[in-house]
Amino acid sequence: MQNQISMGNITIGKKFLKVGDERVFLNCGEMHYFRIKSEDWNERLSLAKQMGLNAISTYIPWNFHELREGKFDFTSPQRDIDQFFHLCENHGFYILVRPGPFIGESVINGGIPQWLIEEHPKVLIHDEDFQIPEAREKQKPPMSYSSQTYLKYVQRYIKALAPVLRKHLYPHGGVIMIQVDNELSFERHENIYDTDYNPLYIEQYKNFLREKYKSIKEVNRNYNTQFLDFFSIEPPSSNTYNYAISSMNDFQQIGEFLRLLDWMESKEYAIQEYARQICYFFRKAGLWIPYYVNIHSDISPNNYRILYNAYKTKVFVGQNLHRSNTCDQINQCFNIGLRLEYFKAQIPHMVFIPEMEIGSKNIITHNKRTSLILRLALAHGMKALNCYMAVGGVNPSDEYKGKKFSYAGYNKTVGYNGKQFFIDDTGVSYDYNAPIGEKGQINPRYDVLRDFGKYIDLNEQKLLNSEKIYDPIAYFYYHPYTRMKFNTKKLGTKIDYSNIVNDLSRSKFITIQTIIHDLNIHPSVIDLEECSVNELLDKKIIMGYFCNFLSREAMQKLKKFVEKGGTLISFVDIPLTNEILRTEYTLMEIYRAKINASEYVDSVQFLNKEIKNSGLLVSFKFLKKDVPVSQSYDESAFNEDGIDDEDIIASINSKDKKKIVGFHRKYEKGHIYHFGFDITPDSDSSILDIMRTFLENIGLNVITTECEDKLTIIRRRLVNSHEEFVTVANLTNKPIRNKQIVFNDTNKDNNPKDSSLRIEDIVVPAESALQWTKDKIIHKGITCRICTSEINKIKTHSRKTPIQHEVAGFHYEGSSNYLELIFDTKPITIVFNSKDITKKLRKKKSKLPIFLEEQKDEKRYKLQVRYSETIDMKIELGEKDNIKEIFNLNLMQRKKKNN
Repeated sequence: MQNQISMGNITIGKKFLKVGDERVFLNCGEMHYFRIKSEDWNERLSLAKQMGLNAISTYIPWNFHELREGKFDFTSPQRDIDQFFHLCENHGFYILVRPGPFIGESVINGGIPQWLIEEHPKVLIHDEDFQIPEAREKQKPPMSYSSQTYLKYVQRYIKALAPVLRKHLYPHGGVIMIQVDNELSFERHENIYDTDYNPLYIEQYKNFLREKYKSIKEVNRNYNTQFLDFFSIEPPSSNTYNYAISSMNDFQQIGEFLRLLDWMESKEYAIQEYARQICYFFRKAGLWIPYYVNIHSDISPNNYRILYNAYKTKVFVGQNLHRSNTCDQINQCFNIGLRLEYFKAQIPHMVFIPEMEIGSKNIITHNKRTSLILRLALAHGMKALNCYMAVGGVNPSDEYKGKKFSYAGYNKTVGYNGKQFFIDDTGVSYDYNAPIGEKGQINPRYDVLRDFGKYIDLNEQKLLNSEKIYDPIAYFYYHPYTRMKFNTKKLGTKIDYSNIVNDLSRSKFITIQTIIHDLNIHPSVIDLEECSVNELLDKKIIMGYFCNFLSREAMQKLKKFVEKGGTLISFVDIPLTNEILRTEYTLMEIYRAKINASEYVDSVQFLNKEIKNSGLLVSFKFLKKDVPVSQSYDESAFNEDGIDDEDIIASINSKDKKKIVGFHRKYEKGHIYHFGFDITPDSDSSILDIMRTFLENIGLNVITTECEDKLTIIRRRLVNSHEEFVTVANLTNKPIRNKQIVFNDTNKDNNPKDSSLRIEDIVVPAESALQWTKDKIIHKGITCRICTSEINKIKTHSRKTPIQHEVAGFHYEGSSNYLELIFDTKPITIVFNSKDITKKLRKKKSKLPIFLEEQKDEKRYKLQVRYSETIDMKIELGEKDNIKEIFNLNLMQRKKKNN
């Protein structure tokens, strides 16, 4: 897969964005010119610059500029995009342009002109009754991506807009990227029968089937149907689904199952084709810079890979992080990591978050989550972001056909009346709890983003060249599972898989991921459709859930992984059919088992201990020991005794009978462990101890970081260096006191080296996150081995005599911290909080929280400091009569506001 996008002297690669010759960490903020009076644009941009942003993103609402058909307005004061872009460029901003044509629900009709909807209603999607669905809030239903009428008007709009944009394309201006539509997914009409039964789309669906199956005979064979030709094919609907259920015919139900999978897959390709058309319109209009898309979900009809390949130049794919899919509850912040890891497994370029929702459209938030999500996203690999919103505003109003209307898209929004926030029942306000509010006021998040901006500025190039440190474990991912957006049990499966795969970060599987997170284990994610066997073998353990089918190619990869010594931990089903639901026993040779039955129980015996279960589980029956693996079996080949007692790892007692719900198999050089139940976190953390022991016993005996449960520690290491960026977060509502944290430096074989670092008695306040510094060279001869405050300033005045170093940072009230500095030159004088403590340090029984040790073997000096309050230090280095350097350090304690 091509891993680089290059257009208009802008390059997007695996590690960084390059604009001209400069590698850039894109620290962008959303600001809508149409929601702010033109006379206030300059002031708002100035505040945004002071906040630390280096780019501005803005929607361009089509209906705002073509209120009446054919009459475009890009010059009146409020609509003068040219002037707005000039001001952005004067402040040194890069610009991300989001012209739609659909720009989201925050603007009435999603930015689609009212005249287009009125005069051409057939451009809208249709539901399964072939009717136009009802509007949501102030939105009309979405456009049908297959409507040529709609696309004709879209191209005309882009052609009219293009002359303004071309003037500002890099390198002549600041525009470096253009977004294709917004959250491409039929505008979130994503349920299986929501879209699109527009006759134009049905034709596209038939073409998809023709391309996939080649002959109508093959379609009928798979669907158990009798269509005469592709022209006569009908799409699936709730009627065909209910008919298959009532038929009680296995072949009919399997056919409907596959038909529904194909229906969802066809939508993925319809989105790709629509994106391709928009990219083509941009290109034909002379807009030759990278095109990007923002995706809000990781399930079908969204498909990262397909969108990446939508255009010949490739499309830059970004993953939105909204309140709904990150952390409405603070302890779910680790969902950020899950989403970004699943994203990284499917996309070959750097991680970009086009909408990092830091406020809320209609909830007055208390800002707790902002610094958390920024730092966690950074830890998991984010190298470009757009904070939504950075600058609030007010929805404009207009007149159409003699009636006044507001461009507001929501019924209720957060507003600011000059004294306090309120809920605006008209939806006119669009303050969004932004750092810079609708009236230009500075809101609490301003300082949070400014701190983050300082950290990015200090470490920009190193962050771009850093990589997350993983443990030797990975989750596997198989995208076709996400297409099961229907009750599969009614079509013959033992359980309803739609409950498992409805959303990767909210599925049943998330509970085991929660436990892995709480054990401070950091898995990567591997895409079974794209990976090689060698990529699997880079990990000791692969973990994930199965449904009833899996492609033969993916099965063979997993089989080879286990054959060569890997450990596979799987959950739920054992796939015994391929992607078109034909029998495929590749994994039978390893598992020698299949599902027996499903039932609801509250607890399970796991490794001789009783643990909680979330409810549903499946039990298994096994291929009899004397039965060889083949391609067909009858029920007599299976029983519940085809496994040795020592390989039973979990069971339940049901009706005085023991049922096996978890088992182990040794195969060639490797192992599999399969669970038919959901391992659920408990209140007393006993499951953490059980799972830690289990993982250690099967080979995960060394992890990158050892610490107290519940503390999140994520490490990024600078390539070809020992320097690390360490994100430490407490996602709970209580302070965490950690008796010991061990940073293991591991080689390729995951064996600890002697250079592991241990620190003790650290307190991390509740609901907080900071970036610690580890093994950072401040200047030649001065190294920060570890600092648990966040350092956001390092400055060296090399022309002064002696050389002066300034280092500054902060930590939160209630924290207990540790600092370790290594000097090659002897500290002659140490001033701590305005007191010269040099002589006291030399006393063996000094009670100071500072310790200075001469390491004679290495000819260096180690300074250790424990602190909670603000510390201010001045250290003179050199000789008594010849001070060569002065090291100044200020680490400030801050009250942890709701930030």
